Amino acid sequence: MLLAGAAIFVVHLIGGPANGTVLQTAPPSTPKLKSDKILASKYFTTHYPRRYQLLPNQSPSASLQSWTLVGHQGTVDQESSKISMVITTLPAGGAKEDSAYKLFASQPALYKLSTAVYGQGSVIVAKRSDSGYQQTVLWPHGNYLLTVSLTAGTESPLVDSELQTVLSRLQWLI
Repeated sequence: MLLAGAAIFVVHLIGGPANGTVLQTAPPSTPKLKSDKILASKYFTTHYPRRYQLLPNQSPSASLQSWTLVGHQGTVDQESSKISMVITTLPAGGAKEDSAYKLFASQPALYKLSTAVYGQGSVIVAKRSDSGYQQTVLWPHGNYLLTVSLTAGTESPLVDSELQTVLSRLQWLI
């Protein structure tokens, strides 16, 4: 018994750092969920749920780049939804000068406006209050404005979490 305890002590001494040294561990990293896909552009990278499919790029003329992600209904709890992401030049007066913001602000009975923080950026959130689900986020960054909009038939915790995945995992590259 004493011999077994001594062997364990020797293994512990050999396997640990020498006296006077500091054990350095690898920095913690955010684990990538196996169910996520990655969207990478010259402007940002983000993750999005695996059930979404990236459609071919069809940039509107006013945008610098755009992406459309379509989530097909997988189960009764997973209804179809669409995430649109558009990069434009930030208007000189800021996000409140953007035509989308002006539309939301002009219809307070239809859209509830609020603010939120993602990373180090403050964003404007417009949530539609009638039937169906539409939530749009206006995210100014430098000279750019990212507009992220999620639409679905009804609001659900799943749809909310999918939008949160895109927003919380977004990292600006510019």
